Amino acid sequence: MGKFISDSFLKEMITVVLFGFVVLKLELFTFGQVVNGIFLVGIIYVLAKLFRGFKNQKAVLFDFGGVVAEGDYFTEPMRIRKGIPQLVNSLKKKNYKIALLTNQNAEVADFLSKRYGLNRLFSEQIVSGKVGIKKPDKAIYSYALNRLKVRPKDTFFIDDSEENVLGARKLGIKGIRFQSVEQVAKSVF
Repeated sequence: MGKFISDSFLKEMITVVLFGFVVLKLELFTFGQVVNGIFLVGIIYVLAKLFRGFKNQKAVLFDFGGVVAEGDYFTEPMRIRKGIPQLVNSLKKKNYKIALLTNQNAEVADFLSKRYGLNRLFSEQIVSGKVGIKKPDKAIYSYALNRLKVRPKDTFFIDDSEENVLGARKLGIKGIRFQSVEQVAKSVF
């Protein structure tokens, strides 16, 4: 199903709506306002479940250099770290929102995004050079949370810089200092 709605929730929503329509039909014959009230409660229940589904959405924010990519910008070719695409795809299958959060300037970020196909990995790319805020400023983490529409407690931030991880933790984000893909997988799952 869709990115935010699980199959079980969809089935439950359809059941409640169908029940509401059946009850509404019965109202025409017997029960009057009581049944109409039950239908309204059913609709409110569906909307509340839908709202809660968005509210409890989980997200993972990844840094680029040192986490997603390995190598050095200046001394050796960079490459996507082995295991990162598989980890990202596993998180997507569990309905996590996946975003890149990097301190790069806009031009470098655009070049790297095209070169490494980052649009295929990440649904969002939050670039300091485009938003005018750098990690570890808490404003960039707040910006990311608002853009992804997630709560801090439902968000992981992966970075190789302890300073950046601590900045995220100050907002209640689950900050993880990157050591390996396996370490991140164990922490997130």
